[in-house]
Amino acid sequence: MKLLRPAAIAVVYTMIVLFIAGPFLWLISASLQPVSDVFAYPPGIVPPHPSLRSYWSVIADSNVRRYLANSILLASISTAGALSLACLAAYGFARFQFRAKSTALIALLAMNMIPSVGSVVALYKMVADVGLQNRLIVVAFIRAGGVAAVIWLLKGYFESIPPELEETALTDGCSRFGAFLKVALPLARPGLVVSSVILFAQNYNAFFLPFVLIHDKAQMPASVGVFQFASEHGIQIDKVSAFSVIYILPVLLAYWLVQRSIWRLKFGFAGPGRQK
Repeated sequence: MKLLRPAAIAVVYTMIVLFIAGPFLWLISASLQPVSDVFAYPPGIVPPHPSLRSYWSVIADSNVRRYLANSILLASISTAGALSLACLAAYGFARFQFRAKSTALIALLAMNMIPSVGSVVALYKMVADVGLQNRLIVVAFIRAGGVAAVIWLLKGYFESIPPELEETALTDGCSRFGAFLKVALPLARPGLVVSSVILFAQNYNAFFLPFVLIHDKAQMPASVGVFQFASEHGIQIDKVSAFSVIYILPVLLAYWLVQRSIWRLKFGFAGPGRQK
């Protein structure tokens, strides 16, 4: 019985991993084979004749390169703006006592639960009235306002930092903002790293708002570009799959980098099996 229990746990974990990774593995498989092999019966996960031809075809498309560049630009601007706002707000909630503080925190959480579709009509009307449709930078600024969940996350990190450290800095002549920049912010780096990758992934994958506000291909992010590309090349499942795999890679890279950063910040080395 003692031997069966670890084996059963291993089987369950394997099934969960396959269930989660299965669609992604099929996507990679479909991107490496022609359409005739993708729809062959019986289906197989391993391409019989793998080829990178679909990837070269997708990368050669100037629209695809523009979509990806727009997505990275959108995610970077939105993440930088959102993280700046969230840091200041979270520090204020963690360090200062003021009237209706608990109410404000609950209101932030409640705002985070409101579906984006509920405000998109009003946002479109406001943007259209000032003639700022088809502007990627406008979408980036709107996305930068979605910081409620990150404020809660960073608030916990700032509260874990002993306030005596900042009081010492204040005693040495540092201003409150200076103590925030030189003491609290560096000590909250693990939280900042985690928050930045969460924000980057959310903004990189943003679809609904860019889909409503942007119709110019030159301004479209890849999240909308994949949809546009699939509409134009729907029958060419190999190219659509290749574009989807390429689109996913920046987020996977971000998660890999944040994993290394957290290990380095908390334990002083880059992770299990790696040298410092």
